[in-house]
Amino acid sequence: MAMQLTGAQRKYLRGLAHHLNPGAFVGAKGLTQALTAEIEAALDGAELIKIKFVDHKDKTLKTGILDEISLQTGAAVAGMVGHVAVLYRPHKNKDKRRIALPWQKTVPAGSAAVPERQAAERTKDAGPDPDPKMTR
Repeated sequence: MAMQLTGAQRKYLRGLAHHLNPGAFVGAKGLTQALTAEIEAALDGAELIKIKFVDHKDKTLKTGILDEISLQTGAAVAGMVGHVAVLYRPHKNKDKRRIALPWQKTVPAGSAAVPERQAAERTKDAGPDPDPKMTR
């Protein structure tokens, strides 16, 4: 069964996926065993992937294929914009997970996607407190 994501988590994952290139392409044949295997391999390696629909223009058809992919792979759909969808599935081995969702407390060492660390850096970069003597 596919995992459920909150709106904030989906937004966060879409932001992380912005720079990614599609890891799989859904062609005229739709969902095949080869495509499912390709998506499984991509999710095992990257946790977060993009899928591009090449020959499908109808949104309901794309949504149906995406739901089937989600059921077969156990991945969560982070969103779909136009012909590109974003899928997320955390690595099975907790030590190899690279993405920490905003609600997670434990974060792997050296993770590139750490919301708490990013928030701390933003406050640190805000600069020193203004001198009370300088205010009017």
